[in-house]
Parts: sequence; C-alpha cells; structure tokens
Amino acid sequence: MTRRASYALERRNMVEKQLRGRGIRDRRMLEAFLGVPRHRFVPDKWVKKAYDDGPIPIGHDQTVSQPYMIAIMVQAARVSQGSRVLEIGTGSGYQAALLSAMKAQVFTVERIPELANRAADRLAELGAVGQSVPVGIGITPGSGPGHLALFGLDPLRYEV
Repeated sequence: MTRRASYALERRNMVEKQLRGRGIRDRRMLEAFLGVPRHRFVPDKWVKKAYDDGPIPIGHDQTVSQPYMIAIMVQAARVSQGSRVLEIGTGSGYQAALLSAMKAQVFTVERIPELANRAADRLAELGAVGQSVPVGIGITPGSGPGHLALFGLDPLRYEV
C-alpha cells in the first residue's frame, strides 16, 4: 500500500470511528475531514500519530486540536457554505483548511509568527482558498467577517 493510500485509509477510519461513531452527521463536514490531510499539519516527528484520537503538539506550547473537538465546535457553530468565520488561534491551520473545504470564508489570526507563517504556507500549498492569516493578537473593528467566531484556545491557560 502506498503512503498516500495509507493516509487516506487512516482518514477514513478517523472519520468513521472518531466522528461518525460519536454522532457527527454533517455530510459536508465529514467530507472535509476525509479530504484534508491532517498529517500535513503536524510536525514530522508526530506524523505517525496524525490520525490518532487526540491533540498533537505543534510547538510553542500549542496543539492541533483533536478531530472530534473541531467537529463539535464546527457543528455547534452551524458552519455552512458561504459562512464567514473568524478563527482566533490559527495554530497549524488544520481547522481553517477544514472550514475552507466546507466552502466557508475564513479569516484566521495567530499571535505566534512562526505558527502563522507555517499555517499560511501549508494552506497555500494545499490550495485552501479564502484564507487570511495575519500575525497579531487582534483585528481592527470592521475588518472581521461578521458571521461566526471560533476560538482555538486552551481553556486551562487563558481566561475568556
């Protein structure tokens, strides 16, 4: 089996067991998870764990979130085609790529320059469209998308 086929099988298993098996039913979201290669959003030393059921360290004390947690947030936000989403905490860019695959317009901001740059490069390489990844801790009034806001914050480290 080729590496590409192996990753596709791992993605299918992730979707069936971790998402559909836990009640995630949004067809477009499940298709996005099948199509976005999570292993491309994690450091090389973690690639073998890319489709495991948990978060993965990406550096700077940050993680790419567990797939199920992303699915719960996106499902709760009722993201649909054309939704304009403000994502706070780009991290690896994985959630932004999923939202893009769902045909949402995504404005994502990351406070850590290295993560922002890596995410922007990865999103461009994979052809995610409608993405903007500025570096900073905020946006100017009126510059955000307006429909939805998704926060990628560790609740144990930040007070909201």
